[in-house]
Amino acid sequence: MKAKKIGILTFHREINDGSVLQCYCLYQLLHRLMPNCHFEVIDYVPTYVRRRRRSFVIVKRPPFVWPRGNHRIRRSQDRFYEEYVRFSPRLAVDDSIEAARRAILDQRYDAVVVGSDTVWDSRPNTGVPQVPNVFSLPGFEGVVKTSFAASMDKGGPRHVSPRAWQRLIDEIADFDYISVRDEATRLWLGEGGLPLEKVHFMPDPTILHDFSDIANLPKRFRDEHPNLAAVAVSDPRLQVTVTRQLVEMGYEVINLLCSPVEGQLSAPADWSYGERVGAHACFQAMITDRFHGSIFALKQNPKTPVLLVEPSYYYEDSMSKGRDLFTRLGLSPMVWRYEANQPIPEDLVERSLAKHAGMAIDVPEKILALRSDAAESIRNLVALLD
Repeated sequence: MKAKKIGILTFHREINDGSVLQCYCLYQLLHRLMPNCHFEVIDYVPTYVRRRRRSFVIVKRPPFVWPRGNHRIRRSQDRFYEEYVRFSPRLAVDDSIEAARRAILDQRYDAVVVGSDTVWDSRPNTGVPQVPNVFSLPGFEGVVKTSFAASMDKGGPRHVSPRAWQRLIDEIADFDYISVRDEATRLWLGEGGLPLEKVHFMPDPTILHDFSDIANLPKRFRDEHPNLAAVAVSDPRLQVTVTRQLVEMGYEVINLLCSPVEGQLSAPADWSYGERVGAHACFQAMITDRFHGSIFALKQNPKTPVLLVEPSYYYEDSMSKGRDLFTRLGLSPMVWRYEANQPIPEDLVERSLAKHAGMAIDVPEKILALRSDAAESIRNLVALLD
């Protein structure tokens, strides 16, 4: 019997280590669960992401072209993918639904798995084209359509017209199996008219799959910096403040997200992708607004205090995906809502670390419980696909 051919349609070429790991974990997880199927990641890259991936930018003065600061990261991610993930041919098409739909259907998949990541985000200028787009699989007749831990993230009905929003909901309702990774996405689908019994919880694949085999701990770096804290937040004011507080508490501070500010180390430019992931095992504390970054730390060093920042300018009226995860893990006291127009507490870091020290949460046990909660959803999805 010919093996079923199953495509994974996700958000995988963004220069973001979390997006890369969720793609890897989803591919490996499905391959392990259904070894008789042929899986591949559909290498569809929207225009917005292609622009961000360019290695050079044009400048007005000599040398007129200049390498982007993230080109080393992009190359390390691509090398990682070449070793661990099978891809379809590159689908060099524009963002129109019809062009993307035809290119994917030409691959003759028996089924398509959409997710995980923020594949149903309705905001403009994200990694996926403005909805409606191909990530809701419109017009895929004869193909089994499923989602795996899909998310709308910060996107919701206020970002698009009522007509576009309802089209998105109606197309998702046509899926053969729907699973999402956060409560906000589930509720938005329900408010759009989709029966909630059709929407199943599924943890992010980075929770479900053990990625320790690809996480390479940079031991020399750890030995040289034994009291290292990490900061990965996008707001400059917050970066400066929490770095100062950490330094005053005796930590060295590494910036994982952008160019270092005063008092910070920068991540070594020659780190491989696996070393950037594995470095999270070195941290004695972490302040982050990154969903996957917090998972990197919690899974590799469960005793690390991780303060998750929930910016109000991103999450105005819904629980963030990070708060949703931390609540499920019993870590909701370690989520701090950041109001950009309010003063940052002078004792924010000290108070947060003290709060963590007083918590008796077995993070590995909580992660196992999440996996157990998802067992039935996984069995149903596998039965449908295989």
